[in-house]
Amino acid sequence: NPFIAQDINQILETKMLTEGDNVRKLERLLSERYNRGVVAVSSGTSGIIATLDALLTDKKEVILPSLSFSATPQAIIHAGGLPVFCDVLSDTWNIDPSEIVRRITKSTAAIMPVNLFGVPCDIKSIEKIGSAYGIPIVYDSCQAFGARTPQGEIGKFGMAEVFSLDATKVFNGGLGGFVTVGNEELERKIRYAKEFGNNAFKETEQRGINGRMSEFNAVLAIHNFEKIESNLELIRSNATSYRGALKDIPDIKLQNVGESNPSPQFFSVFLDKQDPEIAFKIRDKLEGLSISTRIYNPTLLHKLAVLNDINPCLPVTEKMYAKILCLPNHYYVQKQHIEEIARVIRELV
Repeated sequence: NPFIAQDINQILETKMLTEGDNVRKLERLLSERYNRGVVAVSSGTSGIIATLDALLTDKKEVILPSLSFSATPQAIIHAGGLPVFCDVLSDTWNIDPSEIVRRITKSTAAIMPVNLFGVPCDIKSIEKIGSAYGIPIVYDSCQAFGARTPQGEIGKFGMAEVFSLDATKVFNGGLGGFVTVGNEELERKIRYAKEFGNNAFKETEQRGINGRMSEFNAVLAIHNFEKIESNLELIRSNATSYRGALKDIPDIKLQNVGESNPSPQFFSVFLDKQDPEIAFKIRDKLEGLSISTRIYNPTLLHKLAVLNDINPCLPVTEKMYAKILCLPNHYYVQKQHIEEIARVIRELV
């Protein structure tokens, strides 16, 4: 793309490699989309850390689902927090609001739902819980750019929402991320947190990290932003094709999207069979056909001593252990690929 090359050459000429004009432009574009403050960061993970660095005080517990990528609890720990794992709903695979209530204590600092695979969680119920208990909600929306709910687009909820711009995401900048923020005071603190906790005068005011966004990643994100709606339309069309191709296969459970319009970075299936190796068998067969897949939950986060010393029993999450298979859903996936994937799954299931 000659326009990207031109912008990159300009970065090299100005020698402003981070937090320059392109980062500011990206923040403006996203702020207009969500009608709230936006802070660009170096990754979704650093966005969670910076947000919690700005938010956590004497209370340390952060409630989150165990069915998530390990970056979520890792970021909580790096921000000085304590992950408190919850079970998920068996149909949406997102955090169970009733489980959130059961785990609220006087030490609860925040609730961190995850919009898994671009499918929004029960926003309405979770917002009610946060309001009733006076607990801030920070959504991990790293997989959910562009997803919509009856209440509005993901990115407009809670005290903050964190997104990833990793190369695998629907909307990406190669690397990077951003945080949408509901109030100016928290936005200011997150900006300090991603700059080592320093204010505009380089005086350290709070906890922080190096979470600054690269100008190169901002350029890529800006150019990808121009075609994001067509990309979202494509992956949603693929998701419809997957649902049609897989709907009649026994023991295949699909994520319930309810009234939402998701943005599925992967199309994921739960292989509800007794065979503990079924997901690995399908993955290996598809890999032999040069089709990349991913087993989403090969470890139970709430059972890892490095992340958790409480070891709760989460039956829904544990039933799904190593049985969620993420199927490719991107620009190059075509209907014939989806039909071939469905054929292999049908054959092995």
